[in-house]
Amino acid sequence: MKKFFTIILSIIIIIAGFAIVIGFDTVKGKINQTEVVVANTQISFKDEIKEEHLVVESVPTDQVLEQSFTPEEAEQIIGSYAAIDIPKGQQIHITLLDSFDLIPNKADGEFIAAIPEEWLFTVPQSLRKSYLADFYIIPTDEKKMVESMSSGEQEQFITNDRIPILQNIRISSVKNSSNSEVETVVTEENTESTTGTISNMEIIANDDILNVLRAATGQGYQLYVVYTLERDGNEDREVIINADKVEEIESNKDNEESKENEDESEDE
Repeated sequence: MKKFFTIILSIIIIIAGFAIVIGFDTVKGKINQTEVVVANTQISFKDEIKEEHLVVESVPTDQVLEQSFTPEEAEQIIGSYAAIDIPKGQQIHITLLDSFDLIPNKADGEFIAAIPEEWLFTVPQSLRKSYLADFYIIPTDEKKMVESMSSGEQEQFITNDRIPILQNIRISSVKNSSNSEVETVVTEENTESTTGTISNMEIIANDDILNVLRAATGQGYQLYVVYTLERDGNEDREVIINADKVEEIESNKDNEESKENEDESEDE
């Protein structure tokens, strides 16, 4: 009988040992897990990321990717655009997101275009990367008059009675003379400062946008840039080209060419 109890006790100890090991591994596994946001489905390049695209999963802490989003940060993802194709199950991290749709979509003919300094009449120094901006044009005969105004008077004069030639242009970069991005920083005194003065900028363009700008600046106009809003990633971003203004520029060009031809004929 004693031998029987010894065997039973040994079996119980062995089973208990296995249970402790399994329980320890389970608890250890839970302790060493971190919840992250992953793709619930395939998300294609340029797709706007919505809540249904995301799910929270627990992964081993040592497998969490750098700059991955936690469940508490999920709201920061929604409304952004996929910077690349994101496969199902992929941890969502910052480099996968194009928060303000600033990566050109080559399939739509988009590219980053630098705006030459000589094309620009005025760029607001509060303009920043990711903002949307409207472009007005200033004819040669108005330049001196507008220059004599204060910045506030200029903008009021420009925006009151005329329509911009381009609207909702995405600003992909604003840089200083050292080619560094101009940003707003908060000082120790809790006041805002800038990292430089804007001397050039880049936009998300396509052939139609660039052709409009070339046509205008080629006729002696310069661009007066007015930013419309600071973006949070959820605005209507459709670009509007003012066809009437384009036709007016083309008409002026044709008239000047006709006049030049007439003058040449008279000289002959």
